[in-house]
Order: sequence, then C-alpha cells, then structure tokens
Amino acid sequence: MVLTAHTTYLGMSGNFYSQPYFKSQWSTLEIAIKQWLERIIFRHSKAIITLTTQGAEELKQYQVSAPVHIVPNGVDTQTFQNAVQVEKTVDVLFCGRIEIRKGSRAMVEVCQQLVVRNPNIRILIVGYGDDDPWVKAQLQGYAHNITLAGKVKFTEMPNLYAKSKVYASTSYYEGLPGTCLEAMASGLPAVVWDFQFYASLVIQHQTGIRVVPNDIQAMVEAISQQLARLNDNKMISYQVTQHVNQYFNWQSLAKQLIQILH
Repeated sequence: MVLTAHTTYLGMSGNFYSQPYFKSQWSTLEIAIKQWLERIIFRHSKAIITLTTQGAEELKQYQVSAPVHIVPNGVDTQTFQNAVQVEKTVDVLFCGRIEIRKGSRAMVEVCQQLVVRNPNIRILIVGYGDDDPWVKAQLQGYAHNITLAGKVKFTEMPNLYAKSKVYASTSYYEGLPGTCLEAMASGLPAVVWDFQFYASLVIQHQTGIRVVPNDIQAMVEAISQQLARLNDNKMISYQVTQHVNQYFNWQSLAKQLIQILH
C-alpha cells in the first residue's frame, strides 16, 4: 500500500510545534488513540507520500520505516489563471475554514488593524466553520470594509481570485493549502505565517511574505507592503503565477506520483 499523508494528528493537534499556537479540539486521550491508529497504518505502508518538508519531519516523529516521498499538492493552471484584465475590487482575500486551528481569531485582529490603517481597504473573507459566530460578532461593525461571503461554490472561486490583489492567511497548520495554490496561480502574492509547510510555495519577498506567527502588526505591515508593491510593480503578479506554474502544475507532479507507484 502506498499511503498519502497530507496531514498528521501530531500536526493537527498542535503538538508538532515547540510552542502552542492553538488549543487542540481533542483531548489528550483522543489524540493518543488517533496517533496509535496512524502508526498502525504507517507500519502497513510500502511507501508514504507527504506534501512538504514539514510533513516529512512530522512523519519522522512517528518513526516510520517506509520510504517517505515529498510530492506537493498541485493546482489546475487552466482553471486558475492570472486574469490581468479583470478589475481588482478586493484588496485582501482570506479564504479557508473559519476555525481556531486555521487562525480565525488572529484573522479578525489583522482585519481590524488593516481597517484602522486604511479606512478604504476592501477585505473579503470566504469560508465557514465552527468559529463563524464569534468571527461574525467581532466584525459586525466593519461591513463597509469587510465582506463575509461564507460558503462559496468552487466554480465561483476563479472569479473571486481574479478580482483580488493579495491573498492572506493566518492559519497555523496545513498540509499544503489548496486555496493558497489557487490564489497564487491566479497571480496573488501571499502573506502568511512563517511555517515550514509554506517554504516551497511562499518564497520570501518573491512570491509573498512569511511573517513570525502571531505577530499581528507584522502581518498588517506585510499585507500593506504587498499592496503598495503591486501598485508600483505589475510584474510581481506574473512572477507569482510563473512560480506556481513551474513547480505546482499537475502535469509534472503526476509524473512524480506515477514513478512512486511503479
């Protein structure tokens, strides 16, 4: 059996990190049981495919004996393209699950500070999740600047990316986020926390900016910098798209997967 391990419960519980960034939704006993089951699956695997170097580091802590291959997620570069002719009506796009593990609380702080910094900024938040009620309550007074779109059909996403300037995420844990790949394929530079799972995708000051986790002011500053840079240099968007097309297109990734399976 060849196993694809996009994430692990070590990572999803927050226990992979040396310091706690979020409180796990599971008890200590639940995490132990989930990881025990993972180890059984890993022992029966002929090979394991993970998405990033962080994923490989997580697997090391399980002491897996099977060879581990790093093959990232890909993106459909025909569906998600850099539509330079589309009017940019959204300054900052947040897109993903509205959950504490995905950084919903930090996202609210960042959005509030962005509005303080620029009263004319336009922010779109796409997604839904367990922390929806809290997020809506905190942002209810910001309707002029912030739109909460909730759940959006996948077919509508290319247009939303095309209308946006910068992709931002305050998520603490991912395998390799599909929304970030889609946004960058669409030409949006990314501003994210500086976690290892972003290292091959968000290249510092080239395809985006990685910020020290939970440094709200640094995140606000980085987003503002990216917006200013886009106004001065139209080539940034093109460079972001080229990076994704070169390293994260499904055609080349499929060849890597076929080699592993054979």
